[in-house]
Amino acid sequence: LARALCQYGPTPALLLAASAIRFPNRAALIDEAGHITYRQLHQRAEAIAAAVYALAPSAPTSVGIVCRNHRGFAEAMLTGAQLGAELIFINTELTPQQLQAILQRHEPDVLIFDAEYTEAVDAANYRGLRVLAWHETAATDGLLSLDALATQTHPKPPPVRRPVKLTLLTSGTTGLAKGVPRAVKPRQLVLMCVTAMATVRLRSRDRVLVAPPFFHGFGLAALLGPLALGGTVVCRRRFDAAQAMNDIARQHVTVLFAVPVMLQRLLTALPEIGRQNTQGLPLRMIVTGAAPISPATVSGVLTAFGPILVNGYGSTEAGVVAIASPADLVAAPNTAGRKALGVSVRILGDNRREVEAGKTGMIFVRGGLEYEGYTPDKAAHAASKEVVDGHVNTGDMGHFDADG
Repeated sequence: LARALCQYGPTPALLLAASAIRFPNRAALIDEAGHITYRQLHQRAEAIAAAVYALAPSAPTSVGIVCRNHRGFAEAMLTGAQLGAELIFINTELTPQQLQAILQRHEPDVLIFDAEYTEAVDAANYRGLRVLAWHETAATDGLLSLDALATQTHPKPPPVRRPVKLTLLTSGTTGLAKGVPRAVKPRQLVLMCVTAMATVRLRSRDRVLVAPPFFHGFGLAALLGPLALGGTVVCRRRFDAAQAMNDIARQHVTVLFAVPVMLQRLLTALPEIGRQNTQGLPLRMIVTGAAPISPATVSGVLTAFGPILVNGYGSTEAGVVAIASPADLVAAPNTAGRKALGVSVRILGDNRREVEAGKTGMIFVRGGLEYEGYTPDKAAHAASKEVVDGHVNTGDMGHFDADG
């Protein structure tokens, strides 16, 4: 562990290395290609990082990732972390024109992408080092691939001494998705983990189905949590409700992460699957978030699966803001929960002064993951979020009830 800390620093690569030391033969991730153990994932990531460092024209300072949910995403993330490079997580649903604009704005030194995005990357005239992640055929048309790099032998890149910068993209509901860069500090990470652990109670032997896309903050946290603890991540490149229910049963999934629309699809599919079959599932927790969830969906999940639903509220800019436990949702299906540790939440009126409990206002947040502004846009400067006394305007409306 000491050697791993000296080599990888406080990065996601250290979390994976620690689990590889503790549980080398345990399955780290299960996807359409089968399962990969912690030892295998760690060794592949080390080899890929060394190869990228050796083959790049200069030491990479940023790595762009355009991958769906599979082992290649994890390998790309770990590669960038071992290089000490900024990790830019790019939405896999962007149009070719949007992807072109994102690549031109961020200009990553290395781009790791699934083969389905090759034409879009070509159209963007991307000139950095290209590496293929998921590809259906053995032929890669002369491009480097993660599989090929994993077989090469090169000296390790220099040790990493500081947290790597993680750049997530906003939803892009008001134009081109904006980049939100941040270097996650240890204290922030500890407070977030303690909050999540107190409610979700992830365990090292959990088998976790992560349905949200890994590039999103919610999906990324759902991926990193089990990998840090030594659990097993189950994922598919695309979400299908029937397949998810099948994976839960066959892979003995104990925790499900899914956005609200995915939960709605599960509820819709239950009559076909057999609602009675949910009672025998190994599921002990369902975690949702990243979008509004209706009280009807909350009640439907509680009825179908029991009181095992957790709902998180947050944003790309603010990080995790609040978490509603199963008990909170049983008592009030419309609640966003209680604020996370280390987070200050203020409900402000039009005059930007705090309103009394029960009165609706704009939600401002301080703490959690510090917001330091958006990635500068060469084409059009992106206006930053409003900040009042260190609290960031989430753009959402809400209120505190008498119980907080």
